[in-house]
Amino acid sequence: MRKFHLAAVLDLGFSKAKDRFRWKEKLLSFGASVNLIWVDAPKETRWARVEARNETLALDPLSIRVDRTTFDWMETFYEPQTPAELEKNKAVCRLSKFYDF
Repeated sequence: MRKFHLAAVLDLGFSKAKDRFRWKEKLLSFGASVNLIWVDAPKETRWARVEARNETLALDPLSIRVDRTTFDWMETFYEPQTPAELEKNKAVCRLSKFYDF
């Protein structure tokens, strides 16, 4: 991607801090620039968006259906960014800066 000066989005969830760190370091080792972006919308707003996406799965063969049970489980699995992680990454963007949640 870098050879051709292309931007890419790696949207894998990165639920755990160690995974975010590992992927960031791997990408930096390839010479890529990294920006972490996360959705800090309220839980019900995120669920509404998941439900809407579930309705259009046929349009995206790489998406999977997420039911409410799985969505709720992910809420307990996810490790929010700590102030230390946010400070260390510096290039972090909260989507609520651009959207009214």
